[in-house]
Amino acid sequence: MAQKRPLRKAVKTLFSNFTEYLKNYSIKDFLKSGVDPFRFKFNVAILGSEEEAVKKEVKHKLEMKLENMFGDFHENYLSNAKHKTSGSKWEKVPKGTIPGVDIKNESIQSFLQIKNKHNSLNSSSAKALAEDLKELSEDKPTATVGCGWVIASSKRKCVGEKCVSEVATVFKGKSVYAHVTGNEKEMDEVLKLFPKIVAEETENIGFDQLFNEAITRVFTSIKGQSQQSKMTIAEYLYKNVID
Repeated sequence: MAQKRPLRKAVKTLFSNFTEYLKNYSIKDFLKSGVDPFRFKFNVAILGSEEEAVKKEVKHKLEMKLENMFGDFHENYLSNAKHKTSGSKWEKVPKGTIPGVDIKNESIQSFLQIKNKHNSLNSSSAKALAEDLKELSEDKPTATVGCGWVIASSKRKCVGEKCVSEVATVFKGKSVYAHVTGNEKEMDEVLKLFPKIVAEETENIGFDQLFNEAITRVFTSIKGQSQQSKMTIAEYLYKNVID
């Protein structure tokens, strides 16, 4: 069975962080990564107004932020999970304490970096990670040192996998959860229980309202700034990413 206590804790942390992000989401956050002026104009054309296009763009950015937070969710669940075969517990590694490692289990001598998706690394960060894992493997030759890509197929190469596989163990998809917990069906069981715990933990949060408040806040700000600059919103966003 999936481990309810660490799962509930990970879900609570996920929604606490995302709720806080939504409450504080501002025009500064919206403009930080820029808005593709071509996509924005496209959305204006198909949706019929700049207001609707801004709403769509804000929602897109918020969904992307939530997706990124799932990397922390997996790390939080796995770092609090128990290895059922040995009865030992995993723990989160404070940042920088063991370079390249997010979670560890000293009892079974296993040290892992956790990545959310197959494309969570780029080539330069993969090389840096491989160097860290290689050094740890040399220091602990009998330990399992590796990287786990959670949302990844065993048949598909992950970005950076080749580089990492030369010096450490690669885990992908279900094998990540299986290695950490000693239960081959752990991911299936977690995913089955996940909706129930999410529903329980988000019952009183009111995400629709938080989303709408964030959207309104950004649209009001960007409309005011563009009018002050005597531009349309599309022109203002274009200038923000090009100039």
